[in-house]
Amino acid sequence: MINQQLIDCFQEARASGASFAFWRYPKEHTISFVSNLEPFSGFADEKAAFYFQRFAADSNSVYQLDARLVQNFELESVDFIGAAVDFPAVDRSEFVAQVEQGLKHISDGSLTKIVLSRKVSTEIDLNLIDSYIHMCLTYPAAFCYLFYTAEIGFWMGASPELLCEVSDGIVTSMSLAGTRFSSNYQPFLEKEFREQELVTQFISSKLADLVYRVRISDRTEIQAGNLIHLQTIISGRLLEHATLNQLIGALHPTPAVCGLPQHKAFQAISEIEKYDRSFYTGVVGVVNGAQPNKINARLYVNLRCMNYRDKQTTLYAGCGIVADSNPPAEFEETEQKFKTIKRILVANNS
Repeated sequence: MINQQLIDCFQEARASGASFAFWRYPKEHTISFVSNLEPFSGFADEKAAFYFQRFAADSNSVYQLDARLVQNFELESVDFIGAAVDFPAVDRSEFVAQVEQGLKHISDGSLTKIVLSRKVSTEIDLNLIDSYIHMCLTYPAAFCYLFYTAEIGFWMGASPELLCEVSDGIVTSMSLAGTRFSSNYQPFLEKEFREQELVTQFISSKLADLVYRVRISDRTEIQAGNLIHLQTIISGRLLEHATLNQLIGALHPTPAVCGLPQHKAFQAISEIEKYDRSFYTGVVGVVNGAQPNKINARLYVNLRCMNYRDKQTTLYAGCGIVADSNPPAEFEETEQKFKTIKRILVANNS
């Protein structure tokens, strides 16, 4: 059977009950796996770890791993029949009203931008490893992961957004904002350019205290599945005293998932959304460990993701709200983002 070793590895890990993680970096064909992850209360740049942080800061974000035990599997192409998953009908009026609340914060001058989200849930018997393989094949340019612990269940996602990559002293981050649909493409407008520029300015200002000189690329359009976004790359050489922990603390949460000013937007989100985002819009990735000042890590914003526990599947999606946002249009944007995950789901009876 195609990808049989990968499937066997998943089944053995699931049967053992131990925590484990699969991950695949963008534009690569190798899936990595490690099990028996150990939660670690501290953080050491030189230690290898799987990093999984909530949207709100959480002490149990680091799961140490033994790099010598990481297994690698070559991803083989296979056709899947996606599950026709029915999620309960949603009354758009609730989310539209929440967007209107966000717009009030912007109109009174307390916020420049706020990112609001929602979730949808349904019960389905998923074939998780097939769904994950399907995700990797469908979204080759995304960071695709599947993570499990007994405490949180399964999380799986395909993120197009790099929070930070650190390699031999060079840090790279990404400003990603604005959304268009590839099936009905329309040029980006001033609203999206302004929204994305806010993220670029935020990341640049945060990195200015941690690198020698900030470099900013030209803005481009990139495609992530059925969505198209505006992207700018920001980079620089780390100062000798800078640590990965400082980088994460400075960058997360970015305006792409929270808003501006950061602290006020975070408070407004908790008041308006009225649900726990959990690990959605948090941080996910791998720290490979290295010598001091030569940290090697790739961390992503946890977007286009889902949680699966006791056959309950929960999907998350959000959108950035600025002064001229249209509430019904923002609801439709979240609907399109849900499709990113819905289309890769494979049921056990498929």
